[in-house]
Amino acid sequence: MTTESTKIQKLSDKVYQILSERGFSKLFNWEDFRFFKKESKNHPHPEEYIAQAFISWNTHELSDFADYTF
Repeated sequence: MTTESTKIQKLSDKVYQILSERGFSKLFNWEDFRFFKKESKNHPHPEEYIAQAFISWNTHELSDFADYTF
C-alpha cells in the first residue's frame, strides 16, 4: 500500500471523524448521511457541512463530552 492511497478517505469517514471530535458520533446514521450528502453537493467543504447538519438537526442531543467534568 502506498502512502498516496492511505491519504484518501471516504466522505462518510471524514464526517464521522468530525462528529467524533465534537462529541456527537452517536448522531451518525446512513439514511441522514445520504440526504445531507445530496444537500452538500455544491458546498466547498461537504464534510463540514454534513457534520454541522447532523448537529443542527439534533439540537436536543447533548455532546458526549457533557458527562465529563473538566
